[in-house]
Amino acid sequence: MENLEKLDLSRNRLHGNLPSSIFSNHSTIVVFNVSDNQLDGNIPSYPGIIQQFNLSNNRLQGNVPSSIFSNQSQISLFDVSGNQLEGLVSFSMFANSSSLDYLDLSSNHELEVETESPSWIPTFQLTTLNLANCNLNKKNGHVVPSFISTQINLQYLDLSYNSLEGGIPCQLFFNTNTTELYLRSNKIEGSFLDCFINGTSSLRSFDISDNHVKGPLPENFGSLFSSLYHVDMSSNELEGKIPSSFGSMSLEILDLSNNMLSGTIPPSLTGNDTPLVYLNLSNNTLQGEMLPRDSNMTKLECLYLSGNHFEGIISPAISNSPSLVILDVRDNYLSGKIPKWLYDHRHLVAVLLSGNHLEGHLTQRLYRMQRLQVFDVSRNRL
Repeated sequence: MENLEKLDLSRNRLHGNLPSSIFSNHSTIVVFNVSDNQLDGNIPSYPGIIQQFNLSNNRLQGNVPSSIFSNQSQISLFDVSGNQLEGLVSFSMFANSSSLDYLDLSSNHELEVETESPSWIPTFQLTTLNLANCNLNKKNGHVVPSFISTQINLQYLDLSYNSLEGGIPCQLFFNTNTTELYLRSNKIEGSFLDCFINGTSSLRSFDISDNHVKGPLPENFGSLFSSLYHVDMSSNELEGKIPSSFGSMSLEILDLSNNMLSGTIPPSLTGNDTPLVYLNLSNNTLQGEMLPRDSNMTKLECLYLSGNHFEGIISPAISNSPSLVILDVRDNYLSGKIPKWLYDHRHLVAVLLSGNHLEGHLTQRLYRMQRLQVFDVSRNRL
């Protein structure tokens, strides 16, 4: 038997069973990567030493063999995401993998992952942990894994689509090294005001959409999360005003749609040549002008403001957004005529103005919108 430095067969359209002969011929494998193929069958056990094991995005079935980690203190990467694995995975099998740095079990719909029992103590420090969509802690009340509190080097954490229950896991926001946190589509409840917040967060990307988070956002949200560029808190039960401190962040993506937010859009959010590329505030109870008068979103590509209580004319600030592709202001109380400058916008692909109080006539200037694919002005007074 000999050592194998690296075997990378990713994206090679391989199909059939994963050949076990590869493992029987080598006592040590440094890198084994067969990701993004069409391999099926079971994951074979491997008694030797392996450091990086990537089987992601195949059609593998069966259980994750616990024996594969019985002699694997040197394994640093284990990725079996995007397969058809099933059965129960107890996190205690990873306990002695002291070199483990990257672990991804996500998107195995029939897999059940239990982190709370039997009891165990991690010897590893992860930088990446993805447990999205794998029936996490189904037998232990769908709780957030307690061992995460020991992972001080964790940079990327995804626990989405797991029916996690309980209050907002505030401790996850303020891990010194965590920059990406995804909690989408769970059953998390409570208010951000319930968190005893001391210090600032290093998060750059944060998604807690499609949960049961309620109440107002803290007014100093922007200073607590000053590094955020991607925020998705859509489809919750948030109330109150959008904090003006959002304008102190360098946001590129902000989605607060499908909540119960009220008041006006703070000028700080849309002014000062903001880097916003995507802004979605649809389906709230926001009011006032469609956009603050001094809005200056030169990089904006997608603007969704439908299903609110905005009044007045279509905001001329739109002309300050030359890259805008989608404009959606359906189901508001906008009035006046469709402005001529809107027809001259070069990049608009979709213009959705239905369900307002717009008046006047459509003009032949509409033909100037050469990239236009969707134009909806139904349910107006045109």
